[in-house]
Amino acid sequence: MSKKILIIYNPAAGKKKKIKKSAEKLLADLDYDWLETSKKIDCLAGVDGNKYDRVVVIGGDGTIHQVANWILKNNYNLILGVVPFGSANLLAGVTKIPKNLGLALRLALLGKHQETDVGLVNKREYFLLAGGLGYDAWVISNTRRVWKRLFGFWSYTIAMLHGLFNLREYNFSLTIDGQREQRHAKTIFIMNFGKFFGLNFGPAVAPDDGYLNIAVVRPVGLFDYFKIFGRLIGRKYYWKKHLEYFRFKKLQINFNKKIPFQLDGEEMEPKRPIEIEVAARALKIVSR
Repeated sequence: MSKKILIIYNPAAGKKKKIKKSAEKLLADLDYDWLETSKKIDCLAGVDGNKYDRVVVIGGDGTIHQVANWILKNNYNLILGVVPFGSANLLAGVTKIPKNLGLALRLALLGKHQETDVGLVNKREYFLLAGGLGYDAWVISNTRRVWKRLFGFWSYTIAMLHGLFNLREYNFSLTIDGQREQRHAKTIFIMNFGKFFGLNFGPAVAPDDGYLNIAVVRPVGLFDYFKIFGRLIGRKYYWKKHLEYFRFKKLQINFNKKIPFQLDGEEMEPKRPIEIEVAARALKIVSR
């Protein structure tokens, strides 16, 4: 006997009031529970995930991040479907989820899933896509919410340009699968997926290979950023002077001063040291 479907809708992720009405029409013949939430997933308190076969999130990456943590921390055997709504929908992009509500919802409800690796930070917080210390996290923390509502993803460009000239560099001590490395850099970027915004951000990055990837970015000036961008377009990933990649199962990061930190676009408080390990094929995600 099949179980119910759990629908989690974040009304803050999209302005259109018709979303719920349209979704309810598509769900008319199915047995489901509908929960609405806000920035924090308070609606899941006390919910027994064992009652469901799959959970479908109608919202952005922040909501997906929190629902995935609920699944993983409770060890629920749930398939995660995604219907993208919000200022950032990177997971939907890398898993090729259509932007159309009807098509995305049908795929989330009926589509096949893949078993995907996830990262576990300090044995308490999971991430699906990526995490970062430095520039990328600074951009996220300095992008105003009102900009996100008005301009969506493009709201981040203002903070991106501002950060090029204002963000300092840090000293990092990295222990990568037992190997010590010292680096002076502006960004440490940890990836589970390698393709964002149509660009490949790293060599041979796969979400189901049992590894995570780390990029160390240390540009000096504005021109260096353009050179790094050009190398990514040309798929020349290694550039020892300014761009390095490593592959790992376990990683420890220590740093010399307070630094911005993000997981899946959510601001986090970094506690030294940061320890990251891969949880291989731990989450079932619907993809096309």
